Formats: sequence, structure tokens, C-alpha cells
Amino acid sequence: MRKGTVRELRALGGLLAAAVGLVLWAASPAAAGGPTSVLVASPESRQTTSLYNSDKEYETLLRLLGPENQGARKLPPQAGLDMTHARQINVSWMVHDMAPWRIDRVFPVDTEPGTVWIHTATDLPDSTNGYWHRAEQGVELRALLKKLGVMGARTSDGYAGVFPAPWQSESAAPSPAVAHAPKASAPDRLTDGMWWAAPGLVLGGAGGLLIRRVAARQGARPPRDEPVGL
Repeated sequence: MRKGTVRELRALGGLLAAAVGLVLWAASPAAAGGPTSVLVASPESRQTTSLYNSDKEYETLLRLLGPENQGARKLPPQAGLDMTHARQINVSWMVHDMAPWRIDRVFPVDTEPGTVWIHTATDLPDSTNGYWHRAEQGVELRALLKKLGVMGARTSDGYAGVFPAPWQSESAAPSPAVAHAPKASAPDRLTDGMWWAAPGLVLGGAGGLLIRRVAARQGARPPRDEPVGL
């Protein structure tokens, strides 16, 4: 085997190893589409903070806010009364630090330390429809928000925030086929179908390059049964 071909085969082997590594990376939790950071903002006090998924408070905040897609579509009557004494804090969960997939609008009731109402939307960016629920551990959630530095006094240049709109009717009643179909979470939808395509592109490009080079060399080489120069 000629040295040039050996070098090309070694190069192809390196590309194959890179493709395998890409597949393994794609199967890792970081590439699976999960959130990697969160932004917490208080528009009334004009305070912000952020957490990375390696921070201890990251998982604590997610746990205290509660699960997604559970609760009431409409604002509960009791919550409507509480909102007159509540402030708004926005919690935006980011996929790979770039795109929000979940937004929790949190309403701690100032007159009742144990009462915190939460509106959670996870169909971003297609829809901001979400579910209302009351925090099971309101006192702990308020304490964490205070620790994160977003429970300061309201300022004159702040604003009340954007209150969740009523559930939109066109999104509330999907067709039966859609309603019973398994639904991927928003982070998974952002990366679904991407992880397997990249290794294929690497392998396809490497194979095509090797074939072209070998074919070009074979075309430039004279046939073995003919003397050179005839």
C-alpha cells in the first residue's frame, strides 16, 4: 500500500474517532437539551441575578417552583384577591444559555409570607400559555429569592412586570391525535434530530474526500500492463 494512501486512511481514522466522540457528546445530558442556566429578575426593584446548573441554588429553585404543566389554566379566584398585595419576579430557564424554554412568573404575597402564586409556561417560543399553582413551600421559596437578592424594595423607576395573559382558546383544545401524542419537552424539541445528523456529516465528508483523492491518484497513474511513455 502506498504511503499516501496510508496517510489518508490514518486521517480517515481520526475523523471516525471524532465522529464517535461527537455521538458520545450528543448522548450526554448537556447535549440532551436540558436547561443550563437561569435568570431571575425583579422588575419592581430592578434587581437581577443568575445561576448556573452547577450552583447549589439552581436545583433548589427548580424544586421549590414545582413541576411544569400542572395546576389550573385560569387564575384561581383566591389568587386574584392575593394579587393586589403581590409583586412579580420572573424566572427564565435557558437552554444552553441561549434560548428560554420555561418561564415562571412568581408572585410572593407581601401580606402573607407563606403564600406564593406561580404561573409556569413551557411552550416557548410558540406560546406563553401556562398553568397556575400555589407554591407548596412558599416560605422557603421567599427565603431563597431574598438570598438571591431579588426581594428588595420597589423603586420609582421600576415597573410591575407583564402579567400572564388568559389561556388562548386556539391552544387550549388540540385535536384528539395531538392531545394523546407523546410530547417532548421544550429543551428536547430544540435539539431533537440534531445529534445524529452531525456524525453523518463528518463521516460522509471524510469518506467522500478519501474517495476523491484515491480516484484522482488512480486516474493519474498509468496502467500496470503498459510501459510508461507509450
